[in-house]
Amino acid sequence: MEDAELADKLGILVNGELKAIGDVSNLRTAEEEHFLRIEGISNGFMQLLDKKILEKIPGARLIQDSNENKRIFKIPSTEMKFAEICTHLVAMTDKISQFSIHFKTLEQAFLQCTQE
Repeated sequence: MEDAELADKLGILVNGELKAIGDVSNLRTAEEEHFLRIEGISNGFMQLLDKKILEKIPGARLIQDSNENKRIFKIPSTEMKFAEICTHLVAMTDKISQFSIHFKTLEQAFLQCTQE
């Protein structure tokens, strides 16, 4: 998989059938949910944060609710640009210490193709 990350274009064959083709970035982000991780949430802000994320990001779902001042949401690949998500979160930096968006790996994209 490491060599595949360097390719300009990649195809995924499953049992002799071409299941996906495109550049690595497109294969990793196509039709899949990603993860939004938010850490260092101020006391008393968690419920409001949950409400804001669910309002601002259509289709977002809270998947990890912890007492450690962090949240993990699944966010769909939609028309909403990741820059828009970051803009909403940057506006809350007085209440959160950090956030990150995680995409699936190329290996996860391959496994998804083999399960279809």
